[in-house]
Amino acid sequence: MDNLTKPYRKIIVGKVVENVSQRYFEAGFGEEEDEYAQKTAEKHQRNTRETPEKIHDTIINVIQNDPKITMPELASRLNHTPDSIRHHLRKLTEQGIIKHVGSTKAGEWVVLKNSEE
Repeated sequence: MDNLTKPYRKIIVGKVVENVSQRYFEAGFGEEEDEYAQKTAEKHQRNTRETPEKIHDTIINVIQNDPKITMPELASRLNHTPDSIRHHLRKLTEQGIIKHVGSTKAGEWVVLKNSEE
């Protein structure tokens, strides 16, 4: 008897899930996912346009104008993630283009040479 009712249970559960999903979207939920997808697509387009050299040049220009800028401020100003900025700062430091002098909070960035050199 129990085996005969299993297919009906699946149909009922499937219908309930379908109804809940429909009400979920009718109530306006799920729109955030669309906004997130749109922001991700915009970020992807931005990132495909910007080469590392362009980002490095932009970072160098910002540091020259504001040597005491912090990584979070730099990320916010350039519309990049803090991890992305940390990566590019590390690369610029390894190449000997910039260096950080002083403590983490009170220090400042120094441009040693332009990236074009």
